[in-house]
Amino acid sequence: MAGFAIDHFHLFTQDVHATARWYRNMFGMRATTRTQSNGKPRVDLELDGIMLYVAELPASSPREARRYFGPLAGLEHLGLTVDDIDMAVEELRAKGAEILLEPMEVRPDVRIAFVKGPDDVRIELLHRGPSDFPDQPRDLD
Repeated sequence: MAGFAIDHFHLFTQDVHATARWYRNMFGMRATTRTQSNGKPRVDLELDGIMLYVAELPASSPREARRYFGPLAGLEHLGLTVDDIDMAVEELRAKGAEILLEPMEVRPDVRIAFVKGPDDVRIELLHRGPSDFPDQPRDLD
């Protein structure tokens, strides 16, 4: 089987620089500017070795805002781990972030919260305590 590793996630937005600034300011992502293969500018953000590419939404793309908070088909949200979820939420709130879901326990030793990013991207903040271990891997067949 071929080897796979995550290279990047790609966000499209109407305002590349404002969106990139928001992610940089909220989460301390490192930003660099690039030119895409189509000659248009892009901002590359890096957090803990994961790349988030931010590029301009093509004029032909729909621009409808999300109107639903529950699960959606496709890539549904970004998840970021934090050491102290309550402190992280308060820091983000102080920076002007909209908190969609206040910190809550979803199972023993696992707490989550949700923040609204630019273009209605949902960002999950997640804290796993020492007793939260993932299920044993199983074959999907």
